Amino acid sequence: MFEPEELGQRKDELALALREARKHAGLTGERLAARCGISQSKISKIETGKVLPSATDVERILTALGVGGERNADLMALTRLANTEFQNVRASLQRGLH
Repeated sequence: MFEPEELGQRKDELALALREARKHAGLTGERLAARCGISQSKISKIETGKVLPSATDVERILTALGVGGERNADLMALTRLANTEFQNVRASLQRGLH
């Protein structure tokens, strides 16, 4: 079973990695939002860890940033892991097992 602290760490790790990728590309949150068709507000919430992005959101962001190769694969794997853990915790809470 996953501990909530671990889930938060993975979500925060993803948020930080996406923010750093955007900064490395030299884009503002507003410009990235325009490029990938996601609202600037949602980009901000993803980058601060307030919202856990879907795999589709991350794919759109990485494409807009031109992130490819191994870094893209690593961030997509982290996204899937964070979302899977979130679903497991949510299901446990719904069953009253957490």
